[in-house]
Amino acid sequence: MPKSSNGISNQYEIMTRIANMYYLDNITQEQIAKHIGISRIKVGRLLRKAREEGIVEISVRPHPGFNYKLEQQLIQRFSLKQALIAIDHPDPNDQRAAVARLLADYLTDNLRDGMVVAVGMGRNCGAVPEYLLRPQPRSCIFISAMGGSPKAKAP
Repeated sequence: MPKSSNGISNQYEIMTRIANMYYLDNITQEQIAKHIGISRIKVGRLLRKAREEGIVEISVRPHPGFNYKLEQQLIQRFSLKQALIAIDHPDPNDQRAAVARLLADYLTDNLRDGMVVAVGMGRNCGAVPEYLLRPQPRSCIFISAMGGSPKAKAP
């Protein structure tokens, strides 16, 4: 790998460049290898490392009809306007990510200026910002849906 002037590898720049070529420009790993002058195997390794380092995030969005029946049952039972259901994962971290991704996508598509949003607490809510891929400034009011933090102490 080429080195920058301070001796630190510019591997992140190369991984970003390769990831852009592969995922956004639809250039094959073989073509990227020839263009950059490295082996196709090295391109594959750099793409994997780009995912591990968080340069590339791959997500699969389930079809809206996937949970339609259950969503409708929840809406009717609890008189809701809408229900969102994340796919179940056995790993709690994967489950948290699925819920956070679902909510982040919903907020990106539906949050408008002037809205009042009630926000809960905990790791699930705290994970949502990590999945806001297209954050847009909004003039909204955010209020606590919990009434206060159990860890907060009165002065």
